[in-house]
Amino acid sequence: TSGGQLQIESLVEGAVLRVRDGTTSPGADGFAALGLDTVVGTEDNGAGATRQAGTAIAGNVIQSKVSGATKVNGVYQASDLLGGAAGAGKSGFLTAAGDNINVVLTIDGTTTDLGAVTGADTIQDLIDLVNNAGIDEDVTASFDVDTGRIELQFADNVGRVEIQFNDNGASTPAFGFGTGAADVALGGNDASEQFTLVGTSVDLDQFESDFNTVRSQIDDIVEDAQFRGVNLLNGDNLTTFFNEDRDNFLETEGVDFTALGLGIDEGDFTNAANIQLAIDDSRAALLSVRNFGQSIANDLAIIQVRRDFTEETINTLTAGADDLTVADQNEEGANLLALQTRQALGTTSLSLAAQSQQSVLRLF
Repeated sequence: TSGGQLQIESLVEGAVLRVRDGTTSPGADGFAALGLDTVVGTEDNGAGATRQAGTAIAGNVIQSKVSGATKVNGVYQASDLLGGAAGAGKSGFLTAAGDNINVVLTIDGTTTDLGAVTGADTIQDLIDLVNNAGIDEDVTASFDVDTGRIELQFADNVGRVEIQFNDNGASTPAFGFGTGAADVALGGNDASEQFTLVGTSVDLDQFESDFNTVRSQIDDIVEDAQFRGVNLLNGDNLTTFFNEDRDNFLETEGVDFTALGLGIDEGDFTNAANIQLAIDDSRAALLSVRNFGQSIANDLAIIQVRRDFTEETINTLTAGADDLTVADQNEEGANLLALQTRQALGTTSLSLAAQSQQSVLRLF
């Protein structure tokens, strides 16, 4: 919301939002209260009455409905007739071959009468009618043979467009620009529809480029994750042995975490379905990474327990070996001092005894 009003942002070029009054019309003031006064305007409903309505389009292209003509070699033909029941060679944009209407474009307040088309004219005739009207700086027309739609592409600075069909007889135009002017039986009246061209809220081309850049970096990260010839992120398995006989071990299974392994296809953000598919693939890949992280954490916990046990066993054996082979320096030092003292006392005793004997001999 913005300022207490509902705000709708389109992520997709060409998205359409149609607003019109119902049985009880809110009128222009009512739409203004809803914050829709920049979208709606006065339209002729084709039955001699007017209505408050409008169509907001993300981008600057207004498309017709799909041609009802039969494809030739897999594509639609601009040479198909505008009038007649949909089928081979007939688009159904005008319901009868005898239909005759004038097409009028009002672009940002400037009205141009493009001229008349009949059911006997072709789609290309209508395209030429628009492109030869001298307003090519504001609008160009084309026919997409793949989608079967007539496209009116307006300049980036165009904000408001009105398409009007003026009847030259009992005609029923069914071009389907937006939704308001399709299948309208004029019967001597006019039909019109208001369009507001607005931008998309994001740069999808930039998002697509960023998505594909991150996707390629995933492969680079996986390639750099190798250690001592083992890459758990590229499907390699790691075996950890717990004894010298190698009959007690833990097998850690690797996973293919390349972009293709994760199921992330190259991004194509040309329509909402592809964008949603990329989002779904990314979420599924993230879930796979998290699950693998939990598996690695469990294996790591087991290895750490075995390592701690092994280290404690080594410490115990080392202490026992030291007790058997390493002397106590303090104790052995005391023993050496005692022996040295005894030796000194023995030497002194012998010296005293010898001196005593010599003293006795001197008496004789």
